[in-house]
Amino acid sequence: MLPLHKTLLFSTLFFSIHAMSSEKQAEIRFNALCDFKTLNMNMIKYQEIDLALDVTLQPEAQARLAKVTRENISKKLVIDINGFKLHPVTVQNEMTSENIRVSIEKQKAKALFSALLDEHDC
Repeated sequence: MLPLHKTLLFSTLFFSIHAMSSEKQAEIRFNALCDFKTLNMNMIKYQEIDLALDVTLQPEAQARLAKVTRENISKKLVIDINGFKLHPVTVQNEMTSENIRVSIEKQKAKALFSALLDEHDC
């Protein structure tokens, strides 16, 4: 049998890991046709990131992003663009700018470009 202090440490670690694994991620969905004013692609080479999409959001999309980020500081956020889910990011602070940059690895770019070209009604 484990001593009490080791049992408590194990229990604390177990519950911490369980809580982290079961924490729900926030999500924001964008329809590129309706939510983006502009979208520009830049080729970059930094670590494993190959492409950057610079997006200017429509005012309604900007307000939704601000609300979601304000309500989920220090939590994971998944950005969904036309059904394509980007890798979760940790929200550091409320995002109030209309300009965002989405970085993506080259091998996932084709799927994202395909999703961007899909017709979606506003």
